[in-house]
Amino acid sequence: MKMRTMMMKLSIIMNELDRLLKENIVSSIPQTGLAITIAFNLPNQSFKMLKGLMKSVIEMTSNESQSDRVWEKKLPKWFVTKTKNTTKNELLDNSQLWDFGSWIDAIRQREWKWWGYKIFDTKTIIYLETTGYPYNIDPFFYMLYSVGIDFKETSILEIYPDSKNLKVL
Repeated sequence: MKMRTMMMKLSIIMNELDRLLKENIVSSIPQTGLAITIAFNLPNQSFKMLKGLMKSVIEMTSNESQSDRVWEKKLPKWFVTKTKNTTKNELLDNSQLWDFGSWIDAIRQREWKWWGYKIFDTKTIIYLETTGYPYNIDPFFYMLYSVGIDFKETSILEIYPDSKNLKVL
């Protein structure tokens, strides 16, 4: 039974990882989820950093029992350095910042999965599938912030199973 559960979890992870690695392709929207619109075309370097960070998150959340120390080794060095060098005063002054340990604890319990993205001339849309409710999307917004996207530059559309007239933008 344990082996079957592990194989199902691996299948879910691989699907999410496969979707992450696809380039600018969204053939469908998730049944439940979020469409996060960023008000500008994401620079290639920022998007590459975001996808690298997301890849680490997908791989690491396959085993929630990983210690913070293991997470620190597996996450991109730029992200670990940026997050761990945040001072308490900076955390108090900027609500978009996270303490490293708190971010790890929150991301381990994520209730969302990467679904896909679409890059346009004037905007980028990232689709996330939500897998539970309530969901905490703040760790993802910190990931965006860490690559240079301010929360104020985004808008969010929630997707429900009975949503009418929704289509891939």
